[in-house]
Amino acid sequence: MSAEYQSLYRKYRPARFSEIIGQRHVTQTVANAIKVGRISHAYLFCGPRGTGKTTTARVLAMALNCEKGPTSEPCGSCEACLEIRRGASLDVIEFDAASHRGVDDMEELRRRFQFAPGQTRYKVYIIDEVHQLSDPAFDMLLKVLEEPPAQVVFVLATTEAHKVKPTILSRCQRFDFHRIGSKELEERLRFVSGREGLKIEEAALSLLAHSAEGSARDALSLLEQASAFAGDEITAVEARAILGGIEPELLMEFCGLLGRREAEAAFALVGRVVAEGKDLVQLTKELMKYLRDLLLIRISARGREGDLAQVEISLPPEYLPRMRQQAREFPQEQLLEMIDLLCRAESELRFSGEQRLLLELFAARACGLGEAERIAPTRPVEAPAAPKPAAPQEKPAPEAVPAKAAPAPEKPEVVISDLEEVKRRWPEVLEALRKEKQAGLRSIAEDAIPSKVEGDLLTLTFAYEFNHAEMSKQEKRALLEKTMEKVLGRRLRVECKLHGGPEQAAPAGADSLLSQALDIFPGSEVF
Repeated sequence: MSAEYQSLYRKYRPARFSEIIGQRHVTQTVANAIKVGRISHAYLFCGPRGTGKTTTARVLAMALNCEKGPTSEPCGSCEACLEIRRGASLDVIEFDAASHRGVDDMEELRRRFQFAPGQTRYKVYIIDEVHQLSDPAFDMLLKVLEEPPAQVVFVLATTEAHKVKPTILSRCQRFDFHRIGSKELEERLRFVSGREGLKIEEAALSLLAHSAEGSARDALSLLEQASAFAGDEITAVEARAILGGIEPELLMEFCGLLGRREAEAAFALVGRVVAEGKDLVQLTKELMKYLRDLLLIRISARGREGDLAQVEISLPPEYLPRMRQQAREFPQEQLLEMIDLLCRAESELRFSGEQRLLLELFAARACGLGEAERIAPTRPVEAPAAPKPAAPQEKPAPEAVPAKAAPAPEKPEVVISDLEEVKRRWPEVLEALRKEKQAGLRSIAEDAIPSKVEGDLLTLTFAYEFNHAEMSKQEKRALLEKTMEKVLGRRLRVECKLHGGPEQAAPAGADSLLSQALDIFPGSEVF
Protein backbone atom coordinates (compact mmCIF):
# COMPACT_ATOMS: atom_id res chain seq x y z
CA MET A 1 0.00 0.00 0.00
CA SER A 2 1.24 3.46 -0.86
CA ALA A 3 2.26 5.60 2.09
CA GLU A 4 0.09 8.41 0.68
CA TYR A 5 -3.02 6.25 0.37
CA GLN A 6 -6.05 7.30 2.42
CA SER A 7 -9.12 5.26 3.22
CA LEU A 8 -12.25 6.45 1.46
CA TYR A 9 -14.00 7.50 4.65
CA ARG A 10 -11.01 9.74 5.50
CA LYS A 11 -10.51 11.00 1.97
CA TYR A 12 -14.15 12.04 1.59
CA ARG A 13 -14.73 13.30 5.13
CA PRO A 14 -16.99 16.40 4.93
CA ALA A 15 -15.34 19.79 5.41
CA ARG A 16 -18.53 21.89 5.51
CA PHE A 17 -21.86 21.60 7.30
CA SER A 18 -23.62 21.32 3.94
CA GLU A 19 -21.61 18.18 3.06
CA ILE A 20 -22.71 16.24 6.16
CA ILE A 21 -25.54 13.89 5.17
CA GLY A 22 -28.51 12.77 7.22
CA GLN A 23 -28.06 15.24 10.11
CA ARG A 24 -29.65 18.45 8.85
CA HIS A 25 -31.41 19.02 12.18
CA VAL A 26 -27.96 19.30 13.79
CA THR A 27 -25.90 21.06 11.12
CA GLN A 28 -28.46 23.76 10.36
CA THR A 29 -28.96 24.57 14.06
CA VAL A 30 -25.23 24.83 14.75
CA ALA A 31 -24.56 26.83 11.57
CA ASN A 32 -27.35 29.32 12.35
CA ALA A 33 -26.08 29.74 15.92
CA ILE A 34 -22.60 30.58 14.65
CA LYS A 35 -24.05 32.99 12.10
CA VAL A 36 -25.82 35.04 14.79
CA GLY A 37 -22.97 34.74 17.33
CA ARG A 38 -24.71 32.41 19.82
CA ILE A 39 -21.80 30.07 20.38
CA SER A 40 -22.19 27.74 23.35
CA HIS A 41 -19.22 26.77 25.51
CA ALA A 42 -20.19 23.06 25.49
CA TYR A 43 -21.94 20.73 23.04
CA LEU A 44 -22.92 17.09 23.46
CA PHE A 45 -23.12 15.04 20.25
CA CYS A 46 -24.68 11.62 20.85
CA GLY A 47 -25.82 8.89 18.49
CA PRO A 48 -24.83 5.61 16.80
CA ARG A 49 -21.36 5.04 15.39
CA GLY A 50 -20.50 6.39 11.96
CA THR A 51 -23.22 9.05 11.90
CA GLY A 52 -20.90 12.08 11.85
CA LYS A 53 -20.40 13.15 15.47
CA THR A 54 -16.62 13.67 15.33
CA THR A 55 -16.80 15.01 11.78
CA THR A 56 -19.35 17.64 12.84
CA ALA A 57 -17.12 18.56 15.79
CA ARG A 58 -14.19 19.17 13.44
CA VAL A 59 -16.31 21.22 11.04
CA LEU A 60 -17.48 23.27 14.05
CA ALA A 61 -13.84 23.88 15.00
CA MET A 62 -13.09 24.97 11.42
CA ALA A 63 -16.12 27.28 11.37
CA LEU A 64 -14.99 28.97 14.59
CA ASN A 65 -11.36 29.36 13.56
CA CYS A 66 -11.59 29.96 9.78
CA GLU A 67 -9.86 33.14 8.56
CA LYS A 68 -13.24 34.29 7.27
CA GLY A 69 -15.01 33.40 10.46
CA PRO A 70 -16.55 32.69 12.70
CA THR A 71 -18.67 31.57 9.77
CA SER A 72 -21.39 29.04 9.12
CA GLU A 73 -19.46 27.71 6.10
CA PRO A 74 -15.68 27.42 6.57
CA CYS A 75 -13.62 27.97 3.44
CA GLY A 76 -11.58 24.77 3.85
CA SER A 77 -8.56 26.33 2.16
CA CYS A 78 -7.06 28.72 4.73
CA GLU A 79 -4.18 27.64 6.96
CA ALA A 80 -6.39 27.15 10.04
CA CYS A 81 -8.90 24.95 8.15
CA LEU A 82 -6.16 22.86 6.53
CA GLU A 83 -4.40 22.24 9.85
CA ILE A 84 -7.64 21.21 11.55
CA ARG A 85 -8.45 18.80 8.70
CA ARG A 86 -4.98 17.24 8.97
CA GLY A 87 -5.29 17.01 12.76
CA ALA A 88 -2.21 19.21 13.16
CA SER A 89 -3.76 22.24 14.85
CA LEU A 90 -2.41 22.94 18.33
CA ASP A 91 -5.67 24.65 19.30
CA VAL A 92 -7.98 21.74 18.43
CA ILE A 93 -7.30 18.87 20.84
CA GLU A 94 -8.99 15.47 20.36
CA PHE A 95 -9.12 13.43 23.53
CA ASP A 96 -10.12 9.74 23.61
CA ALA A 97 -11.89 9.05 26.90
CA ALA A 98 -11.95 5.31 26.18
CA SER A 99 -8.20 5.03 26.69
CA HIS A 100 -7.63 8.11 28.91
CA ARG A 101 -10.44 7.91 31.42
CA GLY A 102 -8.66 8.55 34.72
CA VAL A 103 -8.49 11.62 36.90
CA ASP A 104 -4.80 12.12 36.05
CA ASP A 105 -5.62 12.34 32.34
CA MET A 106 -8.33 14.91 33.00
CA GLU A 107 -5.98 16.86 35.27
CA GLU A 108 -3.46 17.07 32.43
CA LEU A 109 -6.19 18.30 30.13
CA ARG A 110 -7.30 20.86 32.71
CA ARG A 111 -3.82 22.37 32.84
CA ARG A 112 -4.05 23.19 29.15
CA PHE A 113 -7.27 25.15 29.68
CA GLN A 114 -5.29 27.92 31.35
CA PHE A 115 -3.47 28.86 28.16
CA ALA A 116 -5.09 31.06 25.54
CA PRO A 117 -5.31 29.90 21.90
CA GLY A 118 -1.95 30.19 20.20
CA GLN A 119 -2.85 30.67 16.54
CA THR A 120 -6.66 30.78 16.30
CA ARG A 121 -9.67 32.37 18.01
CA TYR A 122 -10.92 29.37 19.97
CA LYS A 123 -9.45 26.36 21.64
CA VAL A 124 -11.72 23.42 20.85
CA TYR A 125 -11.56 20.25 22.96
CA ILE A 126 -13.21 17.22 21.33
CA ILE A 127 -13.67 14.47 23.95
CA ASP A 128 -14.72 11.25 22.24
CA GLU A 129 -16.60 8.44 24.08
CA VAL A 130 -17.02 10.78 27.04
CA HIS A 131 -19.30 8.29 28.84
CA GLN A 132 -16.22 6.15 29.64
CA LEU A 133 -14.68 8.72 31.97
CA SER A 134 -14.37 7.62 35.58
CA ASP A 135 -16.46 9.30 38.29
CA PRO A 136 -13.58 11.47 39.59
CA ALA A 137 -12.76 12.52 36.02
CA PHE A 138 -16.43 13.43 35.46
CA ASP A 139 -16.36 15.56 38.61
CA MET A 140 -13.29 17.42 37.38
CA LEU A 141 -14.87 17.97 33.95
CA LEU A 142 -18.01 19.27 35.66
CA LYS A 143 -15.95 21.85 37.55
CA VAL A 144 -14.50 23.12 34.28
CA LEU A 145 -17.91 23.28 32.60
CA GLU A 146 -19.33 25.24 35.54
CA GLU A 147 -16.66 27.93 35.15
CA PRO A 148 -15.61 27.68 31.49
CA PRO A 149 -12.46 29.53 30.43
CA ALA A 150 -12.83 32.26 27.87
CA GLN A 151 -12.29 31.28 24.20
CA VAL A 152 -12.66 27.54 24.96
CA VAL A 153 -15.35 25.32 23.42
CA PHE A 154 -15.97 21.72 24.47
CA VAL A 155 -17.51 19.11 22.18
CA LEU A 156 -18.39 15.87 23.97
CA ALA A 157 -19.20 12.87 21.77
CA THR A 158 -20.74 9.60 22.91
CA THR A 159 -22.65 6.58 21.66
CA GLU A 160 -24.28 6.05 25.08
CA ALA A 161 -25.73 9.33 26.30
CA HIS A 162 -27.59 7.60 29.17
CA LYS A 163 -24.21 6.95 30.85
CA VAL A 164 -23.30 10.64 30.95
CA LYS A 165 -24.04 12.22 34.32
CA PRO A 166 -27.11 14.50 34.41
CA THR A 167 -24.98 17.32 35.86
CA ILE A 168 -22.86 17.23 32.68
CA LEU A 169 -25.91 17.00 30.41
CA SER A 170 -27.46 20.07 32.00
CA ARG A 171 -24.46 22.21 31.05
CA CYS A 172 -24.30 21.20 27.38
CA GLN A 173 -26.36 21.80 24.28
CA ARG A 174 -27.38 18.27 23.33
CA PHE A 175 -27.75 17.10 19.72
CA ASP A 176 -28.92 13.60 18.87
CA PHE A 177 -27.51 12.14 15.65
CA HIS A 178 -29.74 9.68 13.78
CA ARG A 179 -28.90 6.70 11.64
CA ILE A 180 -28.53 7.78 8.02
CA GLY A 181 -31.20 6.58 5.59
CA SER A 182 -30.37 3.97 2.96
CA LYS A 183 -31.29 6.32 0.11
CA GLU A 184 -28.87 8.99 1.37
CA LEU A 185 -26.13 6.39 1.76
CA GLU A 186 -26.74 5.18 -1.79
CA GLU A 187 -26.37 8.73 -3.08
CA ARG A 188 -23.12 9.15 -1.15
CA LEU A 189 -21.74 5.86 -2.46
CA ARG A 190 -22.74 6.80 -5.99
CA PHE A 191 -20.93 10.14 -5.66
CA VAL A 192 -17.75 8.56 -4.26
CA SER A 193 -17.80 5.78 -6.88
CA GLY A 194 -17.98 8.38 -9.64
CA ARG A 195 -15.06 10.33 -8.18
CA GLU A 196 -13.01 7.13 -7.85
CA GLY A 197 -13.84 5.89 -11.36
CA LEU A 198 -15.74 2.82 -10.17
CA LYS A 199 -18.59 1.23 -12.11
CA ILE A 200 -21.06 -0.26 -9.67
CA GLU A 201 -24.48 -1.81 -10.26
CA GLU A 202 -27.50 -0.22 -8.61
CA ALA A 203 -28.27 -3.50 -6.88
CA ALA A 204 -24.75 -3.53 -5.43
CA LEU A 205 -25.19 0.06 -4.19
CA SER A 206 -28.42 -0.95 -2.47
CA LEU A 207 -26.75 -3.98 -0.83
CA LEU A 208 -23.84 -1.94 0.50
CA ALA A 209 -26.10 0.85 1.78
CA HIS A 210 -28.43 -1.53 3.62
CA SER A 211 -25.53 -3.50 5.11
CA ALA A 212 -24.01 -0.30 6.54
CA GLU A 213 -27.06 0.00 8.86
CA GLY A 214 -27.11 3.79 8.88
CA SER A 215 -23.34 4.38 9.19
CA ALA A 216 -21.66 6.48 6.49
CA ARG A 217 -18.22 5.31 7.61
CA ASP A 218 -19.22 1.65 7.33
CA ALA A 219 -20.75 2.23 3.89
CA LEU A 220 -17.54 3.74 2.51
CA SER A 221 -15.46 0.98 4.13
CA LEU A 222 -17.63 -1.66 2.45
CA LEU A 223 -17.30 0.12 -0.90
CA GLU A 224 -13.53 0.17 -0.49
CA GLN A 225 -13.50 -3.53 0.35
CA ALA A 226 -15.70 -4.36 -2.65
CA SER A 227 -13.46 -2.40 -5.02
CA ALA A 228 -10.39 -4.23 -3.68
CA PHE A 229 -12.14 -7.55 -4.38
CA ALA A 230 -13.80 -6.84 -7.72
CA GLY A 231 -11.69 -4.08 -9.24
CA ASP A 232 -13.25 -1.13 -11.03
CA GLU A 233 -16.53 -2.93 -11.87
CA ILE A 234 -18.62 -4.10 -8.92
CA THR A 235 -21.66 -6.31 -9.45
CA ALA A 236 -24.34 -7.33 -6.98
CA VAL A 237 -22.97 -10.89 -6.90
CA GLU A 238 -19.51 -9.63 -5.92
CA ALA A 239 -20.94 -7.25 -3.33
CA ARG A 240 -22.93 -10.09 -1.80
CA ALA A 241 -19.80 -12.26 -1.72
CA ILE A 242 -17.95 -9.55 0.22
CA LEU A 243 -20.83 -9.10 2.66
CA GLY A 244 -21.27 -12.82 3.20
CA GLY A 245 -24.91 -12.34 2.26
CA ILE A 246 -27.46 -14.97 1.35
CA GLU A 247 -28.90 -15.19 -2.15
CA PRO A 248 -32.48 -13.85 -2.40
CA GLU A 249 -33.57 -17.06 -4.13
CA LEU A 250 -32.51 -19.03 -1.04
CA LEU A 251 -34.54 -16.76 1.23
CA MET A 252 -37.59 -17.10 -1.01
CA GLU A 253 -37.22 -20.88 -1.11
CA PHE A 254 -36.85 -21.12 2.69
CA CYS A 255 -39.90 -18.93 3.34
CA GLY A 256 -41.92 -20.87 0.79
CA LEU A 257 -41.17 -24.15 2.59
CA LEU A 258 -42.13 -22.63 5.93
CA GLY A 259 -45.33 -21.22 4.49
CA ARG A 260 -46.32 -24.62 3.08
CA ARG A 261 -45.19 -26.26 6.37
CA GLU A 262 -42.83 -28.65 4.62
CA ALA A 263 -40.62 -29.37 7.61
CA GLU A 264 -38.57 -32.15 6.02
CA ALA A 265 -37.60 -29.98 3.05
CA ALA A 266 -36.83 -27.04 5.37
CA PHE A 267 -34.45 -29.27 7.37
CA ALA A 268 -32.78 -30.37 4.14
CA LEU A 269 -32.30 -26.72 3.15
CA VAL A 270 -30.65 -25.94 6.51
CA GLY A 271 -28.34 -28.89 5.95
CA ARG A 272 -27.47 -27.59 2.48
CA VAL A 273 -26.63 -24.16 3.90
CA VAL A 274 -24.37 -25.76 6.51
CA ALA A 275 -22.66 -27.92 3.85
CA GLU A 276 -21.95 -24.82 1.76
CA GLY A 277 -20.24 -23.19 4.75
CA LYS A 278 -22.60 -20.23 5.00
CA ASP A 279 -22.90 -18.27 8.23
CA LEU A 280 -26.10 -19.30 10.03
CA VAL A 281 -26.19 -16.05 12.01
CA GLN A 282 -26.05 -14.11 8.72
CA LEU A 283 -28.78 -16.35 7.29
CA THR A 284 -30.95 -15.58 10.31
CA LYS A 285 -30.42 -11.83 9.92
CA GLU A 286 -31.21 -11.92 6.20
CA LEU A 287 -34.29 -14.06 6.84
CA MET A 288 -35.52 -11.57 9.46
CA LYS A 289 -35.17 -8.71 6.95
CA TYR A 290 -36.96 -10.72 4.29
CA LEU A 291 -39.87 -11.63 6.57
CA ARG A 292 -40.10 -7.97 7.61
CA ASP A 293 -40.31 -7.04 3.92
CA LEU A 294 -43.08 -9.60 3.34
CA LEU A 295 -45.02 -8.24 6.31
CA LEU A 296 -44.61 -4.67 5.06
CA ILE A 297 -45.82 -5.66 1.59
CA ARG A 298 -48.71 -7.62 3.13
CA ILE A 299 -50.03 -4.67 5.13
CA SER A 300 -49.19 -1.82 2.73
CA ALA A 301 -52.42 -0.46 1.31
CA ARG A 302 -53.79 -3.98 0.88
CA GLY A 303 -51.22 -4.75 -1.78
CA ARG A 304 -52.19 -2.22 -4.44
CA GLU A 305 -49.65 -2.07 -7.25
CA GLY A 306 -49.11 1.70 -7.15
CA ASP A 307 -48.59 1.82 -3.40
CA LEU A 308 -46.16 -1.10 -3.38
CA ALA A 309 -43.82 0.87 -5.62
CA GLN A 310 -43.17 3.15 -2.63
CA VAL A 311 -42.31 0.29 -0.24
CA GLU A 312 -38.63 0.26 0.74
CA ILE A 313 -37.37 -3.31 0.86
CA SER A 314 -33.94 -4.72 1.61
CA LEU A 315 -33.70 -6.53 -1.75
CA PRO A 316 -33.32 -4.87 -5.16
CA PRO A 317 -36.61 -3.62 -6.71
CA GLU A 318 -36.68 -6.34 -9.38
CA TYR A 319 -37.58 -8.87 -6.68
CA LEU A 320 -40.68 -6.94 -5.62
CA PRO A 321 -43.22 -8.70 -7.92
CA ARG A 322 -42.16 -12.15 -6.68
CA MET A 323 -42.16 -10.98 -3.08
CA ARG A 324 -45.64 -9.53 -3.56
CA GLN A 325 -46.89 -12.89 -4.79
CA GLN A 326 -45.26 -14.73 -1.87
CA ALA A 327 -46.60 -12.25 0.68
CA ARG A 328 -50.15 -13.17 -0.35
CA GLU A 329 -49.51 -16.77 0.71
CA PHE A 330 -48.91 -15.79 4.36
CA PRO A 331 -51.54 -14.55 6.83
CA GLN A 332 -50.32 -11.57 8.80
CA GLU A 333 -50.53 -13.53 12.05
CA GLN A 334 -48.23 -16.24 10.67
CA LEU A 335 -45.64 -13.67 9.54
CA LEU A 336 -45.70 -12.02 12.96
CA GLU A 337 -45.29 -15.37 14.73
CA MET A 338 -42.37 -16.35 12.47
CA ILE A 339 -40.59 -13.03 13.04
CA ASP A 340 -41.07 -13.43 16.81
CA LEU A 341 -39.66 -16.98 16.72
CA LEU A 342 -36.72 -15.86 14.57
CA CYS A 343 -35.87 -12.94 16.86
CA ARG A 344 -35.59 -15.30 19.81
CA ALA A 345 -33.52 -17.77 17.79
CA GLU A 346 -31.17 -15.02 16.58
CA SER A 347 -30.45 -13.83 20.12
CA GLU A 348 -29.41 -17.38 21.12
CA LEU A 349 -27.49 -18.22 17.92
CA ARG A 350 -24.72 -15.73 18.68
CA PHE A 351 -23.62 -17.51 21.85
CA SER A 352 -24.57 -21.10 21.13
CA GLY A 353 -22.39 -23.95 19.90
CA GLU A 354 -25.49 -25.65 18.45
CA GLN A 355 -26.43 -23.12 15.79
CA ARG A 356 -27.78 -25.71 13.38
CA LEU A 357 -30.00 -27.21 16.07
CA LEU A 358 -31.45 -23.81 16.96
CA LEU A 359 -32.22 -22.97 13.32
CA GLU A 360 -33.81 -26.39 12.80
CA LEU A 361 -35.84 -25.86 15.95
CA PHE A 362 -37.06 -22.55 14.54
CA ALA A 363 -38.02 -24.26 11.27
CA ALA A 364 -39.89 -26.97 13.20
CA ARG A 365 -41.88 -24.42 15.20
CA ALA A 366 -42.60 -22.32 12.11
CA CYS A 367 -43.91 -25.43 10.35
CA GLY A 368 -46.21 -26.15 13.30
CA LEU A 369 -44.58 -29.38 14.51
CA GLY A 370 -45.63 -30.14 18.06
CA GLU A 371 -48.21 -27.34 17.97
CA ALA A 372 -51.09 -29.56 19.01
CA GLU A 373 -49.16 -30.94 21.97
CA ARG A 374 -48.06 -27.46 23.11
CA ILE A 375 -51.31 -25.58 22.70
CA ALA A 376 -54.22 -28.02 22.81
CA PRO A 377 -55.65 -28.25 26.36
CA THR A 378 -55.59 -31.64 27.97
CA ARG A 379 -58.96 -33.27 28.54
CA PRO A 380 -59.61 -35.52 31.51
CA VAL A 381 -60.32 -39.13 30.57
CA GLU A 382 -64.01 -39.81 31.08
CA ALA A 383 -64.98 -42.99 32.90
CA PRO A 384 -67.11 -45.38 30.85
CA ALA A 385 -70.81 -44.94 31.41
CA ALA A 386 -72.26 -47.44 33.91
CA PRO A 387 -74.86 -49.86 32.48
CA LYS A 388 -78.44 -48.84 33.14
CA PRO A 389 -80.06 -50.99 35.85
CA ALA A 390 -83.07 -53.09 34.93
CA ALA A 391 -86.42 -51.42 35.43
CA PRO A 392 -87.72 -52.35 38.91
CA GLN A 393 -91.17 -53.83 39.46
CA GLU A 394 -93.90 -51.42 40.30
CA LYS A 395 -94.27 -50.82 44.04
CA PRO A 396 -96.62 -48.58 45.93
CA ALA A 397 -95.24 -45.09 46.01
CA PRO A 398 -93.77 -44.19 49.42
CA GLU A 399 -94.92 -41.26 51.40
CA ALA A 400 -93.70 -38.04 49.83
CA VAL A 401 -90.72 -36.57 51.69
CA PRO A 402 -89.82 -32.99 50.99
CA ALA A 403 -86.55 -33.07 48.98
CA LYS A 404 -83.68 -30.71 49.69
CA ALA A 405 -82.68 -28.36 46.91
CA ALA A 406 -79.80 -29.77 44.90
CA PRO A 407 -76.58 -27.72 45.25
CA ALA A 408 -75.66 -25.55 42.27
CA PRO A 409 -73.17 -27.28 39.97
CA GLU A 410 -69.64 -26.06 40.65
CA LYS A 411 -66.92 -25.54 38.09
CA PRO A 412 -64.98 -28.83 37.99
CA GLU A 413 -61.53 -28.38 39.53
CA VAL A 414 -58.51 -29.56 37.59
CA VAL A 415 -56.64 -31.91 39.86
CA ILE A 416 -52.87 -31.87 39.70
CA SER A 417 -51.93 -35.38 40.70
CA ASP A 418 -48.13 -35.39 40.31
CA LEU A 419 -45.10 -33.84 38.66
CA GLU A 420 -45.75 -35.50 35.30
CA GLU A 421 -49.14 -33.81 35.07
CA VAL A 422 -47.56 -30.40 35.72
CA LYS A 423 -44.92 -31.06 33.06
CA ARG A 424 -47.59 -32.15 30.60
CA ARG A 425 -49.60 -28.96 31.04
CA TRP A 426 -46.63 -26.56 31.32
CA PRO A 427 -46.89 -25.56 27.61
CA GLU A 428 -50.45 -24.40 28.34
CA VAL A 429 -49.08 -22.06 31.00
CA LEU A 430 -46.61 -20.62 28.46
CA GLU A 431 -49.37 -20.17 25.91
CA ALA A 432 -51.54 -18.41 28.50
CA LEU A 433 -48.68 -15.99 29.22
CA ARG A 434 -48.45 -15.23 25.52
CA LYS A 435 -52.17 -14.50 25.28
CA GLU A 436 -51.92 -12.25 28.32
CA LYS A 437 -49.16 -10.29 26.52
CA GLN A 438 -46.56 -11.20 29.13
CA ALA A 439 -43.84 -11.79 26.54
CA GLY A 440 -40.94 -11.07 28.91
CA LEU A 441 -42.27 -13.39 31.61
CA ARG A 442 -42.98 -16.07 29.03
CA SER A 443 -39.41 -15.84 27.71
CA ILE A 444 -38.09 -16.39 31.25
CA ALA A 445 -40.54 -19.22 31.94
CA GLU A 446 -39.50 -21.03 28.76
CA ASP A 447 -36.12 -21.63 30.37
CA ALA A 448 -37.78 -23.34 33.37
CA ILE A 449 -38.38 -27.06 33.86
CA PRO A 450 -40.86 -28.24 36.54
CA SER A 451 -38.72 -30.53 38.70
CA LYS A 452 -40.66 -31.18 41.94
CA VAL A 453 -44.18 -30.89 43.35
CA GLU A 454 -44.66 -31.13 47.11
CA GLY A 455 -48.15 -30.23 48.26
CA ASP A 456 -48.79 -26.75 46.92
CA LEU A 457 -45.09 -25.99 46.26
CA LEU A 458 -43.79 -26.26 42.69
CA THR A 459 -40.01 -26.17 42.13
CA LEU A 460 -38.80 -24.76 38.79
CA THR A 461 -35.23 -25.45 37.65
CA PHE A 462 -33.53 -22.89 35.40
CA ALA A 463 -30.58 -23.30 33.02
CA TYR A 464 -29.68 -19.60 32.89
CA GLU A 465 -28.61 -17.72 36.00
CA PHE A 466 -30.21 -14.51 34.68
CA ASN A 467 -33.63 -16.16 34.24
CA HIS A 468 -33.33 -17.75 37.68
CA ALA A 469 -32.66 -14.35 39.25
CA GLU A 470 -35.53 -12.68 37.39
CA MET A 471 -38.12 -15.33 38.26
CA SER A 472 -37.00 -15.20 41.90
CA LYS A 473 -38.41 -11.68 42.13
CA GLN A 474 -41.68 -11.54 44.04
CA GLU A 475 -43.69 -9.66 41.40
CA LYS A 476 -42.77 -12.10 38.60
CA ARG A 477 -43.51 -15.16 40.72
CA ALA A 478 -46.89 -13.68 41.65
CA LEU A 479 -47.80 -13.15 37.99
CA LEU A 480 -46.76 -16.69 37.09
CA GLU A 481 -48.68 -18.19 40.03
CA LYS A 482 -51.80 -16.27 39.00
CA THR A 483 -51.57 -17.55 35.41
CA MET A 484 -50.94 -21.12 36.60
CA GLU A 485 -54.03 -20.97 38.77
CA LYS A 486 -56.14 -19.97 35.75
CA VAL A 487 -54.75 -22.81 33.63
CA LEU A 488 -54.33 -25.59 36.18
CA GLY A 489 -57.26 -24.77 38.43
CA ARG A 490 -55.14 -24.93 41.54
CA ARG A 491 -53.01 -22.43 43.44
CA LEU A 492 -49.36 -23.42 43.47
CA ARG A 493 -46.50 -21.53 45.06
CA VAL A 494 -43.34 -21.25 42.95
CA GLU A 495 -39.81 -21.93 44.17
CA CYS A 496 -36.84 -21.26 41.83
CA LYS A 497 -33.67 -23.33 41.57
CA LEU A 498 -30.60 -22.97 39.34
CA HIS A 499 -29.45 -26.07 37.48
CA GLY A 500 -26.36 -27.46 39.19
CA GLY A 501 -26.42 -24.69 41.81
CA PRO A 502 -24.92 -21.21 41.51
CA GLU A 503 -21.43 -22.61 40.98
CA GLN A 504 -22.37 -24.85 38.06
CA ALA A 505 -24.79 -23.07 35.76
CA ALA A 506 -25.96 -25.14 32.81
CA PRO A 507 -24.32 -24.44 29.44
CA ALA A 508 -26.18 -22.08 27.10
CA GLY A 509 -29.72 -23.24 27.73
CA ALA A 510 -28.98 -26.88 26.97
CA ASP A 511 -31.70 -28.37 29.22
CA SER A 512 -34.54 -26.14 28.06
CA LEU A 513 -33.48 -26.37 24.42
CA LEU A 514 -33.19 -30.15 24.34
CA SER A 515 -36.39 -30.65 26.31
CA GLN A 516 -38.30 -28.52 23.80
CA ALA A 517 -36.64 -30.33 20.90
CA LEU A 518 -37.53 -33.75 22.34
CA ASP A 519 -41.13 -32.62 22.85
CA ILE A 520 -41.33 -31.75 19.17
CA PHE A 521 -39.37 -34.77 17.87
CA PRO A 522 -40.14 -37.62 20.29
CA GLY A 523 -37.88 -40.62 19.82
CA SER A 524 -35.60 -38.86 17.35
CA GLU A 525 -31.98 -40.00 17.26
CA VAL A 526 -30.85 -36.56 16.08
CA PHE A 527 -31.12 -35.11 19.58
